[in-house]
Amino acid sequence: MRLGEMEDAARELGIETVCDGTNADDPGAGHRPGLQAVDELDVHSPLLAHDIAKDEVRTIAEHYDLSVADKPSMACLSSRIPTGLEVTDDRLTRVEQAEALLRQWGFDQFRVRDHDGLARIEVAPDELDRALEREFVETVRDALSDLGFEHVTLDLHGYRTGSVSPATDAATTESDD
Repeated sequence: MRLGEMEDAARELGIETVCDGTNADDPGAGHRPGLQAVDELDVHSPLLAHDIAKDEVRTIAEHYDLSVADKPSMACLSSRIPTGLEVTDDRLTRVEQAEALLRQWGFDQFRVRDHDGLARIEVAPDELDRALEREFVETVRDALSDLGFEHVTLDLHGYRTGSVSPATDAATTESDD
């Protein structure tokens, strides 16, 4: 949806080429719904075309002193929606806003999964104690409810890539490295 909007905006501005950040590590990283959109639209992936991997992207960004050099990896937001549920602007926006809040609260490795109105928060094992503090529990519950989640849960298994994908793909889905 967002790539489509970018293409529309580019056309309106007379820009002929839209590029994304798909890199050489992405295609082999399991179920990546965003890659299908790149294939379906006329979007170019220069990093992929020139076989530039994530580590090289970080090295290049660091060389040019770009603020994103140490930005955490982020899989496409649609990977937060369980397989079988429709990916909508509302769901993506809700997840994006929820994750922005967790980032503001100082969490580093996490996901907010949208199970049709139920927010399932996954945090890294070393951040679980902080996520269980009463103040955080009450604050996150209220904030995510305000975003439209009917229920807010904390997954005690912690952060796991691909945890909303089909069971047969779970071990090889959504790469965040």
